[in-house]
Amino acid sequence: MDQHNVIASDGVMESVKRPFEPSVREVVLWCEQVSVHYASWLRALAEMNVCSVTVIASTPITPERERLGWTSPRISPAKIVIANSLKRLYDALAACDANAVHVVEGIRGTWIARESLRLLVASGRRIGIMSEACDGRGMLGVARRALYGVHLWRFREKIDFVIAMGEVGVRWYASCGFPRRRLFPFMYTAESPIPSVRPTRTGTCDRSVRVVYVGRCVYGKGVHDLVEALSQLHDDSVSLTVIGDGEQRTALEATVSRSRALRGRVSFTGVLPYHEAVASISGFDLLVLPSHCDGWGVVVNEALMQGVPVVCSDMCGSKDLLSEPWRGGVFRSGCTRSLAAELSARVHAGPIPDKQRERLRTWSRRLHGDRMAEYFVSILAHVYSGGSRPEPPWST
Repeated sequence: MDQHNVIASDGVMESVKRPFEPSVREVVLWCEQVSVHYASWLRALAEMNVCSVTVIASTPITPERERLGWTSPRISPAKIVIANSLKRLYDALAACDANAVHVVEGIRGTWIARESLRLLVASGRRIGIMSEACDGRGMLGVARRALYGVHLWRFREKIDFVIAMGEVGVRWYASCGFPRRRLFPFMYTAESPIPSVRPTRTGTCDRSVRVVYVGRCVYGKGVHDLVEALSQLHDDSVSLTVIGDGEQRTALEATVSRSRALRGRVSFTGVLPYHEAVASISGFDLLVLPSHCDGWGVVVNEALMQGVPVVCSDMCGSKDLLSEPWRGGVFRSGCTRSLAAELSARVHAGPIPDKQRERLRTWSRRLHGDRMAEYFVSILAHVYSGGSRPEPPWST
């Protein structure tokens, strides 16, 4: 066991033992694109020097993410391999350590997931799955569960573990028949805030409450629910800024312009470059993620890390981070009355004091990439060496 220092939730440096699994010489992630949501923990894992880290992706970044202002993240010293054909998949696998642990992004959603899983099973490699939950509601949910159940039954003896996004993801995979003892709650990670950038919203005499939504303006994200809930508040001291674009934006702007209760209180900025959009969150008192179904919702991490509390729906994996009221709240997905009640309580409390912002920033250090890398190594030690079952950093 190796030893090093980390910052505890109270801000005090503490020495912890780092699990080390000598038989895992390489970790390989097979994924659609090199995502900013993996970068910080994979980079930290590579920097731990317990194993090498390779990301095998079918593209550096998808066109959809580029339109949202994303750029390829920094992931070094982890290595990136682009494999956009079956031959390149074969070549990439041949270059991997024979004892590597391979983590596949999902089990059927993308071409690279399907093909890499097939190759890995055929070659007898050590396999884990990293995945979000699916929406299990209604008849479509029943069909999805049946389909996942079939896939998991085919591969259940070949898959060593699943790291699922949040408790929502754990429950989904358990409901599809995967053994709970091999299921571990996980999360996407955000880059640490730049220390030199000061929060733009600090203690002030201004009693207005500024709410922000960051993401796509599409039906599934529930932005229309947020606008409707805001109209129920009838409180001029609260405003909403929508950062992002999408097929619903024009209709949302029309709704706002027609409403006397909303006009002048809701603004739309359109798409901002990813890092600019994230940095802007610090200028608000509350972030809302009203998604009807969201595998995780890393914008919740990004807000908490900047000292901004969050309200999200109960269909977001990241609701796990909001178990304490001072960090935020959870409402019933698709229910504007439930969302309005949560907003009303937050607005009534007024702008977020600087002391609470600092408390949030301190607590959220456990969401940083290095803590998730530690947790992942502990999962490997548990699965392959009989180490104790670890708890996710946000639960301790």
